[in-house]
Amino acid sequence: MVSFDPQGIERSSPIRCSPDLVPPATAPRDHPPTAAEFEAIAHANAVFIASCLEATGELMRYLSAMDTAANVEQIRQALSPNDGLVAYGASHGSQYGQAYLEHYGEHIKALVLDGVVDHSIDLPTFITRNTLAVQDAFERFGQWCNRDGACALHGQNVGSVFDAVVTAAPATRMLVPQFLAVGRDPEFGWPTIAKMLAEVRLATPPRWTSWRARARPS
Repeated sequence: MVSFDPQGIERSSPIRCSPDLVPPATAPRDHPPTAAEFEAIAHANAVFIASCLEATGELMRYLSAMDTAANVEQIRQALSPNDGLVAYGASHGSQYGQAYLEHYGEHIKALVLDGVVDHSIDLPTFITRNTLAVQDAFERFGQWCNRDGACALHGQNVGSVFDAVVTAAPATRMLVPQFLAVGRDPEFGWPTIAKMLAEVRLATPPRWTSWRARARPS
């Protein structure tokens, strides 16, 4: 089994940015940004990206999924030129797999794409679809809690509990969606979300840290 760092990541000539500007500005977690906050965030991020362009140089022009697909083909040729590619790509890695399939499909023996990111749509469409999907999954999770006594939040307003937990631990807003799609799986699905929300609402910081560490990359 062979893995690799795509260009710009870790040991493959990583992107360089100004350490004085990391991390870039982010939107507030407890309310939509005001016009002034949005402008400040946009300006800070533009300055941050400019520092990356300056520090990294020409490499910034070659970081697309198509470039990475070409690198995968070079790896295949170097290691096993007479065999078809057998590969697995998850989440953003599915973009690399799609690009490879489009340009080097004749060299594929087996390709698994897990958590496919649709690169044919623009960012606003992608975000809208993702938001609607997460909302639908959360509503189904709430319905399960209402009817199943095994849910740690059974008999409670799941949405209100979630809002309270997010207020106390803002990172929960990003963590919970990672488990929603798993459904009733006892280890990573709805039972885990309910238990996490119930415990984090009353938990000390060390317990919250342990839950955060269990999250799988999206």
